[in-house]
Amino acid sequence: MGEIFKQNSINLVVSSSAILCAYHIGLGSILFWFGGLLVVPAIAIWFQFKYALGNFIVRLNIAVLPWLVLCFVSLFWVSKTEHVGQRIMNMFFF
Repeated sequence: MGEIFKQNSINLVVSSSAILCAYHIGLGSILFWFGGLLVVPAIAIWFQFKYALGNFIVRLNIAVLPWLVLCFVSLFWVSKTEHVGQRIMNMFFF
């Protein structure tokens, strides 16, 4: 059980970092114009589910965690927006 937890933790850190870095450098805004805003999280979810260790439920939970990290970080950034209309529109999106 310890080896499974260690491998899944490493996978989570790497995929969460990759998603946050991709969106920090603006990959999400570029993909938005091509209709692929969710491409990076979808790829991360697929890879996480494929390479996670454990039963189906554990693998599914681990696959969804990087997406949830992106959502929580994005909600934090949106809440810091100063323009009220833009903040409401962004919060509505999430």
